[in-house]
Amino acid sequence: MEYMVEEEKPQQLKNKILCCECGTAIDPNPANMCAACLRSHVDITQDIPKQATLYFCRGCERYLQPPGEWIHCTLESRNAAFVWTEPHSKRIKVKLTVHGEVMGGAILEQVFIVDYTVNHQMCDTCHRSEAQDYWRASVQVRQKSENKKTFYYLEQLILKHKAHENTLGIKPAHVAELSSTNFWRYPFNSICNPKQLVEYIVMDIECIMYKDKKSFPGQGSISTRHVTADIWLVKASELGVNDNTIHTRTHLGHLLKPGDLVLGDYNEFLDDLEEDPTLRQNVNIFKDMSKQMPVDAYDTIDPDAPHITLDEMLDDLVIDDVEMAE
Repeated sequence: MEYMVEEEKPQQLKNKILCCECGTAIDPNPANMCAACLRSHVDITQDIPKQATLYFCRGCERYLQPPGEWIHCTLESRNAAFVWTEPHSKRIKVKLTVHGEVMGGAILEQVFIVDYTVNHQMCDTCHRSEAQDYWRASVQVRQKSENKKTFYYLEQLILKHKAHENTLGIKPAHVAELSSTNFWRYPFNSICNPKQLVEYIVMDIECIMYKDKKSFPGQGSISTRHVTADIWLVKASELGVNDNTIHTRTHLGHLLKPGDLVLGDYNEFLDDLEEDPTLRQNVNIFKDMSKQMPVDAYDTIDPDAPHITLDEMLDDLVIDDVEMAE
C-alpha cells in the first residue's frame, strides 16, 4: 500500500513592479518609482524656509510670536526633534518630518533640519520695568464738580480692565480756576490788532515741495491740511510805484494766488529788517533827511543792538516829475 504525499503549494508571492528609474523591485504605487527616486525628482520641503530668526527676551525668558505676542516655549515638542547645539552658539536646530502627496497620489515622507538664529530683544513689559519714565501717551483727566465720586468710578474702571498694569506715574493734578473778575481785571495782551495790519497784494507764489522742506529732530507731526509756499508781496499803497517786492513764507499756499489781497503786520516786518541783515539785502532802504533824531552827547550806541548803518542806506528818494509830485 502506497501513501501519496501531498506536495506543499508554494507561498504566493506579492506582486512586485520595477522602479521606472533604477529598476528596483518595489510595491506598486501611482508614481511607479521607489522612494529614493521620488526624492530626487520632487522636494516637498521647497516652500518651507530652512533658516529663520527667533527673538528672545532675557528678562522674562519669552520668545516673540509675531506680530507682537511674547510667549514661553520649551525646547521640545511632540512633532519636532531638537538637534543638540552649543548653548552659547545662539543657534537652535529642529529636525522636522513632513508628509506630502506627489505624482498622482503617492505619499512621500521627508526629513530636514531648520536652523534658527536667536537674537536678543527686550519685550515691552521688561522695557517699561527697566525705564521708569517710558510711556507712549500722557493722559490728563479733569472734573469740575467738587464730588469725587466720578474719580472713584474711574479708578474702579481702571482696575476692572487692568489698565493699571500698563500705566506709569498715576498722580493727582491740581487745577486752578480763573474767575471772570480776575480774567477781565488782568486781560491777556494780544500780539497785534487789526488796525496795525497793512494791506498787501500777492505778486507771485511758489509752493515748496515736500522733499525740499527742512526737518529737524523733535519737530513733531507735520500738518497735511496746509501747504508751505514762498510768496512775494507789494504794499497795496505802493502798487505801480515801488517795484521792490517783499518775500515771506506762508502756510496758505493752497489758498493764495497772484492778485489776492492779504493783511500783514508792517511794523513787525520793519523789526525783522532791522534785526536780519540777510533779509534786507534785496530791499532798498532810503535816508529821510527830514527826520533828524536828537542825539544826546552822553548817549552811547550798543554795538550788539540790531540797527541799520548809514552805509546801507541810499540817498533820499526825490521825485522830480511834476505830475507825480502833484
